[in-house]
Amino acid sequence: MPTPPFTNPKEPEELLDYVFKRLQYPKIPLRLLVVGRAGSGKSTFIRRLLKRLGGTLEVMNLTTRNTAANETGGQTVFKKLHIDYQNIEKVLETECKFYPRLGLVILDEISLFYGALVDLLDKLIAKMKDAIGEMFGNVHIIMVGDFLQLADKKDGAYMYDWDGFREFEIRFLSTNFRQARDTDFCQRLDRWAVGLVNDDDANFLEERCVANNPYTVQEDVAAFYNNQKWDPVDSIILTSSNKDAINFTRKVLNGQGIHHLIETDVAIIKIVPDSPKQLITFRPVEKPSVLVVGIKAQIIFTKDTFEQTGTHKIDRGTIGEISKITIVRNQIWAISLIIKGYNHPLTFQRILVKTKKTKHETESLAVFNFRNGIATTFNQAQGRTLKRVMIDTSRGDLYPAQFYTGASRVCNADALHLTHLPSYETKALQLVINPDKGAIDEIKKWKANFDLVRLPSDVANVDHDDDGENTPKPE
Repeated sequence: MPTPPFTNPKEPEELLDYVFKRLQYPKIPLRLLVVGRAGSGKSTFIRRLLKRLGGTLEVMNLTTRNTAANETGGQTVFKKLHIDYQNIEKVLETECKFYPRLGLVILDEISLFYGALVDLLDKLIAKMKDAIGEMFGNVHIIMVGDFLQLADKKDGAYMYDWDGFREFEIRFLSTNFRQARDTDFCQRLDRWAVGLVNDDDANFLEERCVANNPYTVQEDVAAFYNNQKWDPVDSIILTSSNKDAINFTRKVLNGQGIHHLIETDVAIIKIVPDSPKQLITFRPVEKPSVLVVGIKAQIIFTKDTFEQTGTHKIDRGTIGEISKITIVRNQIWAISLIIKGYNHPLTFQRILVKTKKTKHETESLAVFNFRNGIATTFNQAQGRTLKRVMIDTSRGDLYPAQFYTGASRVCNADALHLTHLPSYETKALQLVINPDKGAIDEIKKWKANFDLVRLPSDVANVDHDDDGENTPKPE
């Protein structure tokens, strides 16, 4: 773990210099894994590298989540290459576009990939470069992420189990920028990342709980949220399930006097028959995101979006207050919003994407570029820096790495809140803080056996192993 003050001002520039110099030699491809805790500057590193390259190298910057893509200006694997878990086996059988000038591939939030997908990208990029059999077509490859945060799992394996990492150099970032001004909180996060909790942590967590009564948690949280006037753009309640996120959203909106609420899927499939005599129908997508809407409820734009006349474009992150909901064939099809700076409400219809023509009909994915912003799952928050976070701990346990992922979104201790803790005993708290032990063990192996990138300033900023050294042990 980094020793105080948790910042090494030379590290980012030295790493950037190291990578930039290596990228000048295409015949010796760089294979680099950059691992860093939350707030260590991983996204900033990608943005600065792309800016420094200035278009001199063709880059494919990929991630699996829109949130991460927005942070670094990249694209999701699905959007760029039309790959998802359902069609992964068929991708290599189809023709693909050649990228003869492609020089660098970046995979951001690598813990949220999975081995089979990365193996496919390896083969696909080799095919694109007409270099079949060469790892990633012999282009430079940089993977960036934090394996102590949430990890995706497919076919029983996590990304940190991927054998290909043996071919990579690894840089463990020692710097913490996000929490650098709150060293006490930074120390807590370093303990929690590896599952250590002491009596002082227990007292701290007890003080951060909002609800005392386990039977009124959602009502108490809603009252706290509304009394504190949390901004839904950068303050959020984090839960383990979409159902809980919806329930918290409803309670908060009820507390604002909004009681008539409707749930609608953010994405649905619209089916238009070729015959005008047949009716247009809709069907749901698998595992849809849900939007809770009601008159006077606020929603947030997830992408830059034009209103239905095409005259006004609203920026991602803008808040709108719902003034009208239009329903077509039992589906919410359009939402009118009052937006600051406009004299009248603007109407936004579902946007048709991914249109597919079949024998007798046309199918399109019809989406809203909105989210509620009040509550969401841990997965959707990973990669973001937030002003305030409330973690739903009311069940007494969380899935591996959820607590650390949520707590590390904020810059200081005062910005972290918990809903309710059934027990403050150390053993009980460890069920809540619950790290991914497999990731911890794998990282220890990497540090002991893999080729580590050393920078000139490393001597002045010691980086201890994640074995609890210099860290209070649990009581």
